[in-house]
Amino acid sequence: MLGIVITYLAILAAPACFRWLAKKLARHLEAAAQRICIAGAILVFSASAQGAVIIDQVNIGNPGNADNLAVGSVGAVDYSYNLSKYEVTNQQYTAFLNATAKTDSYGEYSTMMNTDPLGGITRTGSSGSYVYSVKPTAAFKPVNFVSYYDACRFANWMSNGQPGIGTQTGATTEGGAYTLNGAISGTAIQKNAISPRTGAAPLYWLPNVNEWYKGAYWDQSLNPSFLGEKKKADF
Repeated sequence: MLGIVITYLAILAAPACFRWLAKKLARHLEAAAQRICIAGAILVFSASAQGAVIIDQVNIGNPGNADNLAVGSVGAVDYSYNLSKYEVTNQQYTAFLNATAKTDSYGEYSTMMNTDPLGGITRTGSSGSYVYSVKPTAAFKPVNFVSYYDACRFANWMSNGQPGIGTQTGATTEGGAYTLNGAISGTAIQKNAISPRTGAAPLYWLPNVNEWYKGAYWDQSLNPSFLGEKKKADF
């Protein structure tokens, strides 16, 4: 089972702070899937994933690990997957916007990306010919003001091979890991086991709590194998 995971953080999740943020995030991940977030995106994906947007990754192996019962039944994953080292950047999200949001029917761009100091992307032109640019010095900072549905669309676009036709259709953002069909609000959408676009398992998707928790806390060299909450002070 291979694919991407996109989750939400408002700050850069470099490896040094990655673990201690995870437990709090895991508790709120399902709720975050149902609201608009000020967000960067962290990705999990297959080593075979290719495209213009290339994301550094680490493999989360040891499939079949047990839950961390010390904090509840969480963390068991019976397959290997890859997790990005960093959040999706403004540069990467700008590539996505220019490829899919010439009209931006479903609001992948937020004006706060331009007006807020934490934003890193500008938009010029008019609907049908929008052009997106990265603010100076913002290219490698995490993208902010991204909703759950924006993240689903990003995952779909990545899974569909990063098509650049400029519109939000079933071939770009509305089908793939998630069947969105124009959805911009409501409850979390079930991930497709098989992408209707490719006939294969999606390469990119949003994480469930177990995928996220294991990626943040699992360390086979430890006994027990999950990094304890008390260890977060080490970071």
